[in-house]
Amino acid sequence: MVNGWEEKQLSEIADIKTGPFGSVLHACDYVNVGTPIITVEHLGDYSITRQNLPLVSDIDKHRLSAYTLNKGDIVFSRVGSVDRNAYVTENEDGWLFSGRLLRIRIFENEAVDARYLSYYFKFEATKARICSVAVGQTMASLNTKIMKDFIVEYPPLPEQRRIAKALSDTDKLIATLEELITKKHAIKQSTMQELLTGKRRLPEFSGEWRTTILGDLCNVLNGYAFQSATYVSNGKYRIITISNVQQGYLELSDCVTIKQLPNNIQPYQMLKIGDILISLTGNVGRTCKITAHDLLLNQRVGLISNYKCDRDFLYYTLQSTNFVNTMILSAKGGAQPNLSNKDIYEYEVKIPPTTAEQTAIASILSDMDVEINTLSVKLNKLRNIKQGMMSELLTGHIRLVEQDDKEHSQLSKRANQNE
Repeated sequence: MVNGWEEKQLSEIADIKTGPFGSVLHACDYVNVGTPIITVEHLGDYSITRQNLPLVSDIDKHRLSAYTLNKGDIVFSRVGSVDRNAYVTENEDGWLFSGRLLRIRIFENEAVDARYLSYYFKFEATKARICSVAVGQTMASLNTKIMKDFIVEYPPLPEQRRIAKALSDTDKLIATLEELITKKHAIKQSTMQELLTGKRRLPEFSGEWRTTILGDLCNVLNGYAFQSATYVSNGKYRIITISNVQQGYLELSDCVTIKQLPNNIQPYQMLKIGDILISLTGNVGRTCKITAHDLLLNQRVGLISNYKCDRDFLYYTLQSTNFVNTMILSAKGGAQPNLSNKDIYEYEVKIPPTTAEQTAIASILSDMDVEINTLSVKLNKLRNIKQGMMSELLTGHIRLVEQDDKEHSQLSKRANQNE
């Protein structure tokens, strides 16, 4: 235990209560206007979310008053994702919690800050401990006995508050950046809808757009049927499968690899930076660009080739919501729907009369992507900083000593510098 820190069972510092049983509250009890009742889906990363909140009448609110939330409570997932929790703010004061949650309420005379404790429960090491003591084979679950016996560690109250403030300030930076990125994505989608359909023209261009089909603008080539027996760890070549093709980006973290190229692999199956890929199985219609070397194309991933228009204009056309939705509807099969090349070729598109206009449109959208990607890099850096802060602060490796209110901790400054 860290010098000066307390170590206690949760039952010594807090009251723990399970939400109402299903027999007490049914979906038919929900009303259009009333008091919100939160469940697992409302436990957000930084706060309690408000999407799809069920509401109960004043009569049921009174009947379920034992399950009322107060500011400073912590609500925990009791079933399934047992490592999720959220801190109750003044905005949720007086709401109710469902039977899939546990409520933790710190005793009045205990020198424990609830927001600190919420962050302590969000710490990866703590979450791992919680998961290790959960019961149930098919679905993990917690109960009041497990949580009462759970050991928590905490520094003196003033330090708890400083830790909670440093992490809370970083969360606010992260949330602000996430909102900005979401806004930028929405603006980009709106711009795509206008520019890729000719609803809005760039002032320097004129002339009628023509309607054609993708089959007249490109070909789709299929990947190589690699044998799993050839897969190795840390091979030179990474194989791109449908799981790596995400909408708008390439996920390379979980690629399988091989040491040598098959003798009969085709040149186009050895991918080049800038190549456009499309998922033909599962989550069909997702497209991305190749961004690295030594990548190989696996079967059920299509390569868009032989462009008869500006390549990037075609890429953004394939990124449109209308294209993706059409491909989803066109796919055939059950659990793993499949697209055929014919499905892609028959898709109708509108195209500007000149390559110059196509390139100009693609350039505008590409600049928007660069801005979004730059913000996303900052966001990931902030998230990593926060994880580092939690690792240092919640284990006592770094201590936040008392300081003037106008100053910030060194860790909080690092987060602000990376905003």
